[in-house]
Amino acid sequence: MSKKYLVMFLILMASFAFWSCSENLFGSPSGGGKSNCGDKDIECLQVEAEELFRNADYEASYEAYSRIVKADSARSVGYFGMAKAGLWMHRVTIFNFIEFMGGADVGDDASELLSFFMDQEREKLNSYLQGSKKAYRALLELNRRDSLTALCRGNKSCIDNLPKSDKSDMKYSSKAFSSGYVMSGMFYELLGSIVFDTWGNGCIFKNRRDVDSKPGGRTKYGCDGDKWLGPDIDMEFLFKFDEHGTPIMDLESFADNLVDKDGNPDKELVNTINGRLDSLENGMGNLVSLLGGGGEDGKSQEELQQNLEDFKDYALFYKMDDRIDNDGDGCVDEEIFINGKAYDVDGDGISGEDSRVVYIAEVTWENCVNKNGCELNPITPITNPDPKYGYTNKFIVTFQNNEEGEKEAVVRAEWYFEGFWTPSYMALDKTAKMDLKKEIQTEKTKDGFKKCYSLSQRKNAIGGCWNNYSNQDFVDYRAKRKSQEKNDMNPECEGIY
Repeated sequence: MSKKYLVMFLILMASFAFWSCSENLFGSPSGGGKSNCGDKDIECLQVEAEELFRNADYEASYEAYSRIVKADSARSVGYFGMAKAGLWMHRVTIFNFIEFMGGADVGDDASELLSFFMDQEREKLNSYLQGSKKAYRALLELNRRDSLTALCRGNKSCIDNLPKSDKSDMKYSSKAFSSGYVMSGMFYELLGSIVFDTWGNGCIFKNRRDVDSKPGGRTKYGCDGDKWLGPDIDMEFLFKFDEHGTPIMDLESFADNLVDKDGNPDKELVNTINGRLDSLENGMGNLVSLLGGGGEDGKSQEELQQNLEDFKDYALFYKMDDRIDNDGDGCVDEEIFINGKAYDVDGDGISGEDSRVVYIAEVTWENCVNKNGCELNPITPITNPDPKYGYTNKFIVTFQNNEEGEKEAVVRAEWYFEGFWTPSYMALDKTAKMDLKKEIQTEKTKDGFKKCYSLSQRKNAIGGCWNNYSNQDFVDYRAKRKSQEKNDMNPECEGIY
């Protein structure tokens, strides 16, 4: 099979599995109308739930299956039914899916897959998120219970001592729901990530007013509880992709909201973004596990898995204001957002990554007294600056003519100098620079193989703030005092200095 259609094939097979299994698993109830079932009458509830499903009352069917689970949490029919009804409730059906994915041109490239979803209407994306969320959560619990119960197979004492909260009646073989588990999990992890659900509300929308202005808006959109819905702005999706498929975080779309009225970083907004970026660690990891590998398409799946890992690693470059080196150059929060615009203060041709938020009074060509370099100072300076690691309060602005002949500000940190980066690094294009920094940060090649970098190798490969590190500084860095906390450094390289 062409790897171009791998993802579509996986999801289509999952949809067919749900469709084909409904008759065999649930049978055909006789009679019409809704049964008057008691909360403990599981057989009656099952008939009621299936009849409601066949009458296209999917929401009521979902609730009936939920009552089965409440009455007896070991009844797998409840979880499977919740998954099926949850999908159909939000029009995630095989018919709609074929129409939805009919024009997809996706394969082993995560950027192609994500870009395809970005081109869809948000209402449709949210519908798929809500359906997959209901299905995946139900099947995840069913899978957990089945796995624990299977460990006791043939051992009555083990079964008897297994807590009710872990038991399953094992009514269905894993084949009956494994495809649906993969499909719903894939949609849930992709659409529930920061790429689409920016603020982690469990729903997708363009502006929080779309939700709050409608009666029962949060319930209608499927948002989780009373979570913060983000700033009051019209937002595009947070990530874009360059011509090489490298993700670029578009923080400028809401950068004006990153500082409060006193010129300090809006901690709630910054922490929410950082937390959502951290969630990619588990989300993409779950997605990679769901996709599995092997078989005729094993190589394509492995390539897609590696693409998803790469996307996660690139995305973590954009964490802000955390006093951590997020992009492998030894610098800490070195890039800055000034009054809503990202500036490349370290001069490597990349802006916005590993940044912090500052508010600085605007300096223009007209009011810059020293045309050779005006000094910029934040309205609210940071405490404990450490220029050694690129963490400073002082920036120098100069001006150059852009392509239109207009004066354009160039902002550099006080510690920047010609030769800060190695010539070999500066000779690379933007994507190759990010690839190299990611390799240094994770100490893995693009193929996932170990590649350790000592301090001297980091200095020779890119230069940057590594030039300022002593051997003890790098020992501290490896102790994760200034490196990422989320297992980004390869543990196999521990002790390489």
